[in-house]
Amino acid sequence: MAAKPMVQSVTPSRAIQRPSRWAYALCYALYAVLIFLCYESFWAWRSTVEVVVGYYFRRHEAFQFVYLLFTLLSGLALFIVVAVSESYLRRGLDLPAVTQRASRPAARVLRRFARIAIPLVLALLVAFALQEWTFRRAGL
Repeated sequence: MAAKPMVQSVTPSRAIQRPSRWAYALCYALYAVLIFLCYESFWAWRSTVEVVVGYYFRRHEAFQFVYLLFTLLSGLALFIVVAVSESYLRRGLDLPAVTQRASRPAARVLRRFARIAIPLVLALLVAFALQEWTFRRAGL
């Protein structure tokens, strides 16, 4: 005689609900914002590196090497941020609610977006401040 598999009933409060299409639309709209922030960060840091390295390595053979190295490293770092952030945001939709505060998928996605976007915006501000500081120091 074969044993019957045990079926547990799921109470409505513990049931995992699929996120709505609006939550997915919000997730990917925020992902597009992150891609834009990474794009802007890359160009801001590229020009910042050019200004700073140009100031410190004027007419030096190491200028091109240092400039290309920092451009490569910043591009790779931002590419990794873009590649990882999509999965990170999407997992915020699929996670079951652990607390009452994080019960809505949109709230979890917004919280995860802020964890990535705030450092990117701060990096942009640092790049512009460093560029301005270098210009002032050079007397331009």
